[in-house]
Amino acid sequence: MRPKAVPDIRVRRYPRHSTVVLRAPKSFIDKTLWPEFLQIEKALHEYLSEATERIIREEVFGNSDEA
Repeated sequence: MRPKAVPDIRVRRYPRHSTVVLRAPKSFIDKTLWPEFLQIEKALHEYLSEATERIIREEVFGNSDEA
């Protein structure tokens, strides 16, 4: 899937790596990219915390009320 074309924004993907380099105006990064990243990071952290707690509760304590 190709990124949408946005003026003054260039994306470089490196073969056989998961690294993506973005060259964009600072205003785009500050107003669009960074706030979205922080929102996604928060959602991922909440999901992983809930999943970790559930897995520990189910695997360590089973179905008992000890947890």
